[in-house]
Amino acid sequence: MIEIKNISKSFDEAKVLDDITCEVKQGTIFGIVGSNGAGKSTLLRVISGVYDPEAGSIAYNGTELDNKLINTPDILFLSDEIHYEPSETINNLSKRYKLFYNNFSDGKLNVLLEMFNLKRNTRIEKLSKGMKKQAVLSIALACQPEFLFLDETLDGLDPIMRINAKKMIFDEILERQMTVVIASHSLKELEDMCDNLAMLHEGKIVVQGNVDSLKGQLIKIRCAFEGSVAKEDFKDMEIYSIESNGKLYTIVASGDEEKIKAKISGMNPMYIEVLPVSVEETFVIRLQLAGYGSHMDWRSEK
Repeated sequence: MIEIKNISKSFDEAKVLDDITCEVKQGTIFGIVGSNGAGKSTLLRVISGVYDPEAGSIAYNGTELDNKLINTPDILFLSDEIHYEPSETINNLSKRYKLFYNNFSDGKLNVLLEMFNLKRNTRIEKLSKGMKKQAVLSIALACQPEFLFLDETLDGLDPIMRINAKKMIFDEILERQMTVVIASHSLKELEDMCDNLAMLHEGKIVVQGNVDSLKGQLIKIRCAFEGSVAKEDFKDMEIYSIESNGKLYTIVASGDEEKIKAKISGMNPMYIEVLPVSVEETFVIRLQLAGYGSHMDWRSEK
């Protein structure tokens, strides 16, 4: 388990992380998503010990992060920027990792490279960006760390290779109870693989929780009215957005679903239907409320 409490981090005058608190349970995948410059990569670097926080604490299985814990082979941070020596091969890079990670498995590396159709003697500089990510992910998993931090690692992979990469990660979690924290710009990329998600915006966590609970935070209702409706007609509901297209309205709100349906039903709609709300929609609305992007007017036409 990783316990992150009240973490803050600044560079010069800019505060990049502001009082971040969250918990990552053992054997789970914790996803971090957010707008550009939200602090995702910085948070990964802080909790893995690459950067020192200015305030707050990080504890691994009850032991607070310090220099001794930073140097343990139980923790591996895989940056979005792949560092390798000129003319270095996959095999040479794996040997450098093997010097530090004493649980390194050559047999596992062979299996993982085969899944990606990569050869040990291939020069890394000859690989595409996506293939480089495949290679370093294979090496990272062969190191068999207890805690793995991935920064945009799945971005740039084609659909088939992305499925293979996810399978590799899931297999390690099932086999060894490995704990994974992964940052990505793509919420869709993380929604189907993470147990819990956190949305960062301007260094703060806007919303976090398990995937199922996040889907249930908002309610979307589509309805149609014979006549016009006014904003005041919805004053008893916590409305986030209303889109209208002629007589058809799509409403996103929070609260008790049955009470909201009863309220709208009392307005004599011609048609009413409750629609599923995705995690992506939940996060987009939360970001809009936090001031990111354009705020949708309640009567905006589509």
